[in-house]
Amino acid sequence: MTPYNASLLAGLFMAAYVPLTLVFDATMSRQRAVLFSMLLAVMFMPFVSIDLGGFVEFNRATALTIAVFFGVLLRDPERVFDFRPRWIDLPILIYCLVPIGTSVVNGLGLYDGLSGVLKQVLRFGGPYFIGRLFFTHAEHRRLLVRAVVFGALIYVPFCLWEIRMSPQLHKQVYGFYQHEFVQTIRGSSYRPMVFMQHGLMVAMWIAGGALFAAMMRVNRDPLRLFGFGWGTAAAGLAVVSVLMSSLGATLLLFTFVGTIWFVRAARVRWPLYLLLFLPLVWVAGRTTGYLDDQRLAEAVAQVHPDRARSFASRLYTEDVLVQNTWRSPLLGLGTWGDDRTIMVDGQEEYVVVDGLWILAFSRYGVIGLLAILSVYFFPAFRVLRRTRPQDWSTRPDHGVCAALALLLTMVAIDNLMNAMLNAVWLAIAGALANTDGDEPEEFELQGARGLDEQPVFPHVLGQPRAY
Repeated sequence: MTPYNASLLAGLFMAAYVPLTLVFDATMSRQRAVLFSMLLAVMFMPFVSIDLGGFVEFNRATALTIAVFFGVLLRDPERVFDFRPRWIDLPILIYCLVPIGTSVVNGLGLYDGLSGVLKQVLRFGGPYFIGRLFFTHAEHRRLLVRAVVFGALIYVPFCLWEIRMSPQLHKQVYGFYQHEFVQTIRGSSYRPMVFMQHGLMVAMWIAGGALFAAMMRVNRDPLRLFGFGWGTAAAGLAVVSVLMSSLGATLLLFTFVGTIWFVRAARVRWPLYLLLFLPLVWVAGRTTGYLDDQRLAEAVAQVHPDRARSFASRLYTEDVLVQNTWRSPLLGLGTWGDDRTIMVDGQEEYVVVDGLWILAFSRYGVIGLLAILSVYFFPAFRVLRRTRPQDWSTRPDHGVCAALALLLTMVAIDNLMNAMLNAVWLAIAGALANTDGDEPEEFELQGARGLDEQPVFPHVLGQPRAY
């Protein structure tokens, strides 16, 4: 649905997006074309939705999948038809198909199930398989890392402006606010939204760019973006992350950067496994009741009293939804949107769903929950199990794969509290699913092939290197 006060520029952007992706595909290597299409959608697309008929809507969540696969089928259909799924693709396939089972079990009908499947494919499956199809080799993955840092640096001046002047860019350019303005107020400053869904999504974007820049500094990548070295870019993005007043993203960033330093200095991996398994432990504890909401809220209140009330509210909502979902634990209660009115002690109560995990569990039950957790867990686990921290600076693809795995783990932890859908993170999961072999040495073999074609604009994200 398009807001009544959307500007003409918002409509022009939506109309021009698919043609622009085709221009990118004609003038750049296929990987760069996909990356620029992805950055354009994630960073600048307005929050409007166009009904294409049937189950399909063209909006921020679906535009990338529609545009990229339209271009691939037009110019390179063999890439799709030659694709061979692997066992690691099973979680995303289950998560895309589970709405049919949920709808049938809850008596919602086949129409609701098919509609849910199509939405899941466009929102989750599409970005994942873009990563699987296009980022298959070492240099492709390096481009993916560079692109995130590139995008984060582009966002810096916008973030600084909105921190000082308040989040106004989406309204000034597209004619309306994309989210409640009151949630951006942080004391005497503001949490920027720029053109993304929420300030939390922007915070993770900046934090992800900072983490990647730090890992590329470790990896000794020679490229300079906008004249900045990787260390300078990481420090600058970290400062912006702090200024954004988003506690969760900032804590995650400094925790992961500190972990990188520690595991390289101590030459151990167990801190990486602690971070990797944290989402699984949290979800297991919350769904079974072993992690009590009152005790957790009291612990947070001792550390950060200002955020304790918000945290307690999230935990309460989770408890209510978990109790309701156990009535149909295997396949959940169906798709009813993020905001719900449910029965609590015989009375209707309005709750807002925040975390991706509880959203998946309440909608699609244990099957959906395990599927979405596995989408983030297994690609990162395979990489972190095979790479040694001391090799991140000496073996190029090891450091890049480790960076992608760490970012995916950071996003999985953020998903415990938030549900900000970012196509780039899902594409990273798909890209990591392309890593093969049981020994670290086998990673290098995948770097023998470079980009699909020489780009017309070769210097935007750096020339491919020969290892």
